[in-house]
Amino acid sequence: MQRDSHHVSDMAFIWASFSAAETLLHSLSRKSNKAADHADLLIDFIHVGDIGLSPDHFINKTIDLQPWLLPYKADAVALVNRHQTERGQPCAK
Repeated sequence: MQRDSHHVSDMAFIWASFSAAETLLHSLSRKSNKAADHADLLIDFIHVGDIGLSPDHFINKTIDLQPWLLPYKADAVALVNRHQTERGQPCAK
């Protein structure tokens, strides 16, 4: 079976975005100094993949599956928003 390469690319960027959101939340929970890097990766995957979804979508869906990360949601969203503003690279809202 031949898969559509555009579809496969979309799936890869979506998967990478979920991974970045999860890693961001976990890094905030551990007070890791890598949280900023993970926020940048989330923005990059969404932007380069031209996904059309907001970082909040990936953060919220990750928290739906891992509710113990909820206390870190506000910090994650604020960090991503700050980085988008600094970079002048907003994702979908």
